[in-house]
Amino acid sequence: MKTILLLLLALSVTSAQAQIYKWTDANGTVHYSDQPQDGQKATALSTPAAPTLPSPSQDNWRERERQSRVNRQRQELAERRAEAAQQAERQSQQPYNADRHRSDKPMTEAELCQRDRQKIEFAEKTRQMTRTRGVNTVLLTEAERQELVRERKADHAIAWPGG
Repeated sequence: MKTILLLLLALSVTSAQAQIYKWTDANGTVHYSDQPQDGQKATALSTPAAPTLPSPSQDNWRERERQSRVNRQRQELAERRAEAAQQAERQSQQPYNADRHRSDKPMTEAELCQRDRQKIEFAEKTRQMTRTRGVNTVLLTEAERQELVRERKADHAIAWPGG
């Protein structure tokens, strides 16, 4: 069985490289074949050689490897830029978080005085205020809100007599 396969393979290779002949019969019909016709004038045609694959010695693998590295670096750079753009987009959509911008240094006296004034202004402007008592949040009445404003003003006057 193996010998038959080898024989067929050998024949296929020789037929692939066979000469091609052109000849015309008695009726004027042009024929092409791998053997010249008996009694007819045949012209041998030149056939171009089949293109061959580059041999490993001709293959420039270093150039392909360099190009592959360049492409990989470009891809990684594009991915990093896309990730940075997505990160910036996510940060711009996140609500302001005061804890992230809080400083560990203590507040100055001027900052404490200003904070107390802002609390008083807020209590005066806001009509509905809530207070947490234990685990419950309670809505203050108008009288309780006015009392809270008076307490804050008195505390501010004691703590910051000039401010």
